[in-house]
Amino acid sequence: MSLETIDIGIVIVYLIGVLMFGVWIGRRENPDRAGFFLGGKNFTWPLIGMSLFATHISSIQFVGQSGLAYSIGMAAASPQLTGVICIAISAMFFIPVYLRTRIFTIPGFLEHRYNKTAKQIYAVIVICFGLCLTSIVLYSGSLVALTLFGLDNDKLFYCALLLGFASGLYAITGGLSAVVYTDVIQSVVLLAGGVLVLFLGLNAAGGVGELVSTVPEQHLEILLPADHAVMPFTAVFSGLLLMSLFWAASDQDLLQRTLGAKDLRNAQLGMLLGGFLKIVAVFVLVFPGILAFKLVPGVNPDQAYPTLIQTVLPIGVSGIVLAGLLAAIMSTLDSSIMSLSSIFTIDIYPRFTRKLDEQRALKVGRIAAVTILIWAIVTAPLLQHLGLIYLLLQKVINYLLPAVGVCYVIGRFNKRVNGFGAVVTMSLGFVIGISFLLMTTVPALKAVSPDIIVEANFFHVSFFLILAYAAILLISSRMRPAPAVEDLAFMQPTEEELTERRARSRGLFGSFRFWVGLYVLAFLAVFVLF
Repeated sequence: MSLETIDIGIVIVYLIGVLMFGVWIGRRENPDRAGFFLGGKNFTWPLIGMSLFATHISSIQFVGQSGLAYSIGMAAASPQLTGVICIAISAMFFIPVYLRTRIFTIPGFLEHRYNKTAKQIYAVIVICFGLCLTSIVLYSGSLVALTLFGLDNDKLFYCALLLGFASGLYAITGGLSAVVYTDVIQSVVLLAGGVLVLFLGLNAAGGVGELVSTVPEQHLEILLPADHAVMPFTAVFSGLLLMSLFWAASDQDLLQRTLGAKDLRNAQLGMLLGGFLKIVAVFVLVFPGILAFKLVPGVNPDQAYPTLIQTVLPIGVSGIVLAGLLAAIMSTLDSSIMSLSSIFTIDIYPRFTRKLDEQRALKVGRIAAVTILIWAIVTAPLLQHLGLIYLLLQKVINYLLPAVGVCYVIGRFNKRVNGFGAVVTMSLGFVIGISFLLMTTVPALKAVSPDIIVEANFFHVSFFLILAYAAILLISSRMRPAPAVEDLAFMQPTEEELTERRARSRGLFGSFRFWVGLYVLAFLAVFVLF
């Protein structure tokens, strides 16, 4: 079964509409670095929140997380939920510091806190991680399109080419403003499509009661036993939780739109809105995987979601849902392209030139974006034989980013650690992370790697890596003098900031703590339900 003409028409109209809107928005922005990379610093909290949500609820989640839920049930929601609580922590303790330093990219914090070398090491790590992410996003989206259109996997490259072009055109021409404003549209379409699949799927399954009575009990539990192979609760409350904190505190894709906020309040409330929408998204991402387990047993987990769409949606509605999936693909891919090109232009390229004026920065940024897009298109088809894509993404995160996260979090709260310790920690972390990733992913290397590394749960491995990196940072920092007090003054709020914060917090609904409290209650409600 493949899409009918009316569904194909809906998808084509949607693609053309988003492209035209994105290019139009981008042409309105100022032709300078602040305009291209930060949207002129004019974003309000609804824009930030919806863009954040659209960026991080991608085709990886719709395909990969639903596929994981197909295999293990509600426990597949754990990465989303740990991320939700860590977003609130980042909004309270990290965002004020980032805005105070007026940085263009998140690695810029490392230059202020440590030194330029630390910033550039992280920039290289982010580029490596981002290149993996763009390939995974484009692969997962192409897989959905192939399934729905009834095409063979040998057409995956051509599908990736089309989706990559559609996603990259307005990001490359319009910059962050084009990305954020199109993300608002895409978040609405994305949620609408997810809700349609959820309700029509529940109807086909006979309702919630029938679903609960016919799927394995473990499929409806968020916390699984300690001996579970994929998502034991011990992994959730160790490596996964800490990696979620590192992600919320240091991820360029996530935080770039907060750097473009009008002020601190808009940045913080935008993050809370994005996190709240992630709570809502648990029900439109994870539940469809459980529905597919009941309605379409025996399929490849990564094809469970598109197969469910084919099974439960009527003609016309399938096109709307596919448009939502395309929205998820495009919103994540455009953000990855923007963040990687920003880091290359602002943090890496200046090492090779003495002069980087506004026009040259824009040119370099666009060339970098085009190169990244070509990489994603060429490498996406190569991921077909590496296992569940959501677990592949989590593996990349858990091996490449622990050392960086340690430097961000400890550096935020400990004044003794210094640039020497950060450089040593991140350098070792990069080498170890790449080695572990290759040994546990590439089939030829898995065969000759130690069983203790290949067979271990990577969330557990990342937890012990985090402890090791924290010890390395603290010990190696003792080999050099502590940073000067004046060099860390930017970590503390100014009196002007405190006065403005008190003025904005008057009244119940004006209090940031009030909204954080509601946010935490919504988070806890999910655990009460499951």
